[in-house]
Amino acid sequence: MVYRDSVVTGYWKGNIYQGKELKPPYKITNIRNISRYTITKTVDRANEVRIKILMGGSDNTEIEEFALAYDSGTEYRMGNTFGIQNTSFPLYVKISYRTWNQMHTAHHDVIFEFTIYEAGTWDVIISN
Repeated sequence: MVYRDSVVTGYWKGNIYQGKELKPPYKITNIRNISRYTITKTVDRANEVRIKILMGGSDNTEIEEFALAYDSGTEYRMGNTFGIQNTSFPLYVKISYRTWNQMHTAHHDVIFEFTIYEAGTWDVIISN
């Protein structure tokens, strides 16, 4: 007797097979003082994370005390884009900086921590 269609791995709910278990491509672990963000995979060939920080839809040029922590790769900066190249995955990233609010009435400490699990080029856009 041959069992060809036997399912060993995957996601079961009760006694019903739901399909292959899908892992999310990234996980956010900490967000502080960010109005919105996007994390998008753009290319499969390079292993890189590009970070752009915006305020009101434009580049945020009033960033203070910027710090970028990560567990592999090399940091670079090109204009208003920060990046990490030659990374290995999974990649943990912590971004922290100080910036004005949109009304320029108070400073905020921003923290954004995430882990990316899939290799490729990733664009991270943070809006304050």
